[in-house]
Amino acid sequence: RKEEERQQRELMHRLLSERCFELFDDLEQSGALNENGEVSKDAVMALLPDVTELLEGHLVAFSQHDLVTILHLMDVSDSGFVKKDEFCKCILSVAEGVRPMSLMEVLYAVVKALEHIRLCQVSIDKLTQDVVHMQTQAFP
Repeated sequence: RKEEERQQRELMHRLLSERCFELFDDLEQSGALNENGEVSKDAVMALLPDVTELLEGHLVAFSQHDLVTILHLMDVSDSGFVKKDEFCKCILSVAEGVRPMSLMEVLYAVVKALEHIRLCQVSIDKLTQDVVHMQTQAFP
């Protein structure tokens, strides 16, 4: 019985994943992708009826509010654009019963923290270069 349930989950995951990629590829065909292969959050929001139909077609229990929220939060880099893998992972997490609010809020916070760390590293590197430059000027 457990093996049958596992196989059903794997099949649903594969089918949902394929359809998510197709939905995103449809955006590409319509010219919605930018030069980085991303689409705007508005373009993703336009997919809401298709995503709802996809999840309902696979008898996934979800709230419309959670789905709208996850579509907003999937832009983890806060660029205003969404990559294909961000889109598909978020939809699959809803399908797998993961509460999108808590998961995506944590992911969003981690990505934001990593971005701040990256900016700090850039500043540290610049300061290091300035110190080295000043040392070579002071002690030729």
